[in-house]
Amino acid sequence: MSCPKCGSTDIAISGTESLTFRCKRCGHTWSVEQKNLAIVNTPSGPVHWTVHTYYKELALQDAIDMIINNKDINTIVEELKKNYSKYLSEEDIRKIVEKARKIAQYL
Repeated sequence: MSCPKCGSTDIAISGTESLTFRCKRCGHTWSVEQKNLAIVNTPSGPVHWTVHTYYKELALQDAIDMIINNKDINTIVEELKKNYSKYLSEEDIRKIVEKARKIAQYL
């Protein structure tokens, strides 16, 4: 999470009745609704963050397996898009492939 005003990630939680954040750098404060904290917007609509994380982990393992089997990066991206586009954006998939490339170097 970062401050919407200055971009700092040095954030404190403040407030007692509602969840309020305060930037330690610029002092900006903002509130969020607690019910929305666990929701991630996906291509198929909002899902709980655990569902989103589950599909990211599955896609990461698939990407690592494909890299180990010497598949082309573009092919990997297309296969992941085909299998996971319901829950992961194209940006998510590209980040996952980059992370998989880094992990696969050590396997």
